[in-house]
Amino acid sequence: MNTTTIQQWHIRKAVPADGRRICEMLFMLKTLYASTPANNPQEFLPLHLPVVQQALELPQNLVLVAYKLDGELIGFISLTIRTVLRIPSPLGSIEEIFVCSEYRKCGIGTALWKKAAVVLHQQGVSRVEVISSLAHPGQRQFAKSIGMEWYSSVQVLTV
Repeated sequence: MNTTTIQQWHIRKAVPADGRRICEMLFMLKTLYASTPANNPQEFLPLHLPVVQQALELPQNLVLVAYKLDGELIGFISLTIRTVLRIPSPLGSIEEIFVCSEYRKCGIGTALWKKAAVVLHQQGVSRVEVISSLAHPGQRQFAKSIGMEWYSSVQVLTV
């Protein structure tokens, strides 16, 4: 871990004004590890910005951003908190976590997770799951590095 890099960024709760940059990073995440019909951020933005901005306002969503001292967002973690009948306390789910490629392996993803864990604990969450794409080459390794066990289940619902 590079200590110089650590001193050059911070973490905070996302605000609606962060929506555009979160969408840009989400586009990078989806084009790298999943599929999207959008060919560029300009096509992606109108589809996803309203959803991101709504998510930033909902109490069951937690989105944290990592940012450089100049204010540029360089990563984010998105979680949901929900009630599951089989679990006696709220359940947290890591939905997305992304760090721009030039800032990876500097501890930013781990720091985003640790900050999220504190906030989740304060909200009564005692269990967290990772919702992840198996296509992401570093996802399993990252999940293990933050102390999570790897498992995967996919259920396709056809209507």
